[in-house]
Amino acid sequence: MKVVLPVKDNKQKIQTFYANNFCMATTRGLVKDVNEDRIGFAKFGSSTLKFVVADSHWGEEAAVLVMRVWASSRKLISNRAEAVSFALKIQSMIYKKFGHCEMDEEKDRTSESSYVAAEIKQDRLILHSYGDSLAFLVRNGHIIHEQQVEKTWLGAFSFLGLRARMPVLSATKFDQIKLERGDVLLLMTDGVTECKYETPVISKDEIAKLCSLKPEVIVKKLMQLVFDNGAEDNASLIVFKVGG
Repeated sequence: MKVVLPVKDNKQKIQTFYANNFCMATTRGLVKDVNEDRIGFAKFGSSTLKFVVADSHWGEEAAVLVMRVWASSRKLISNRAEAVSFALKIQSMIYKKFGHCEMDEEKDRTSESSYVAAEIKQDRLILHSYGDSLAFLVRNGHIIHEQQVEKTWLGAFSFLGLRARMPVLSATKFDQIKLERGDVLLLMTDGVTECKYETPVISKDEIAKLCSLKPEVIVKKLMQLVFDNGAEDNASLIVFKVGG
């Protein structure tokens, strides 16, 4: 298991890790003082890969917790019920750690998180997510799957039904797709596409056009676009290419 942790040295704004068929990177950006994102991968045996991107809000602690829950299990998610159970486990742990029975929606600021996870075994891709972290699957230059997102966060407010946070059962997304050689999978926080804070900047078409390149080049070019457009949020990205 490999987790890419945010850099503590503010002079180094991007941290990158790559292997033969994937690359991942994270940055605090130009505006934020702290990188609240976490990204990681795990490999089991010769045919199973897992990737995850977690995007925290009001502190990095919830993303750290997502990563810990994700990294602690080798069991693959096989259906939507298991995806919901995974998200419920995270929500319960976040609430127990940061929440309390009565919370003021305008004053309390407890750590929350969204995430998207990919599990790949041979030619099968499982995607499950909660919140607004993104996933795209690109084939022959065209996006053939886009993970649904919800502008919501997983944490104490969602546990209590406050701040219009959506319940786990409604906001957990699950998809299963058969992969083909040459497919490119991208997982990212919304700080990539919305590098001007909460404003769409980098389009899906721009992302798809880059996917004929090697994963490390895709990551480099996308991160350059993020910084060219202000890098106002933490931004994290994983690119995996089927067949290397």
